[in-house]
Amino acid sequence: MSKEYIEMKKELGIEQEFLVYFENEKREIIEINGIYCFGYDEIAIECK
Repeated sequence: MSKEYIEMKKELGIEQEFLVYFENEKREIIEINGIYCFGYDEIAIECK
């Protein structure tokens, strides 16, 4: 887990792991500025 992820969890008061991604109307994960998703590294591998 990256330091940024751990700090974000603390700031938001989140105890569980999370992953954020965006989908288009076809439910396909879309890329935004070269990033497909962010959050827990173990899960994020699957959306790259």
